[in-house]
Amino acid sequence: MLLTLATTVVIAAAPGPGDTALHHSVSQFWNSLSNAPGSKPDIHQLQQLFATNAVVFGQRQKDGNTSLHLQQAADFIASQDRLKPYGFYECEIAREVRISGSFATVLSVVESRRDATKQDADFTGLNSMQWANTGDGWQLVSLYYYLPAQGETEFLLQGTPGQCLNTPAPTTN
Repeated sequence: MLLTLATTVVIAAAPGPGDTALHHSVSQFWNSLSNAPGSKPDIHQLQQLFATNAVVFGQRQKDGNTSLHLQQAADFIASQDRLKPYGFYECEIAREVRISGSFATVLSVVESRRDATKQDADFTGLNSMQWANTGDGWQLVSLYYYLPAQGETEFLLQGTPGQCLNTPAPTTN
């Protein structure tokens, strides 16, 4: 018996009709992490997007050292649930999507800024996201983010700085 898996690959392009909902969820995720000065991220939206028992892994490179951090998504969301005196804006500049049935993996390069009008990003990271379509929509089951050492610019994907795939700027929450 031969098993065939259908895979969709989209790199920084308009989504096809079968994956529009996933692309929307990915954009919602990045938008929900963003906040204007004096506000906080969209906690309710983050809670809706993460699956129960989802996990968040983070790896940072700094001063020649690597740190790896793991936490439950609920703890990650709780850490974001505070008013921030500064803005925080996520701008996804590259995305690769692979879908097989109700499973999807998304690689994305995201620029982060405290000032949305600033041309240069404060930092840029590579993200690997695993999503499951639960029948009620796509839910994020794991997020792995990588923040390279300052000046490192080689990623698995390349995008155009400042040209965001996720659109509206955050509103005050």
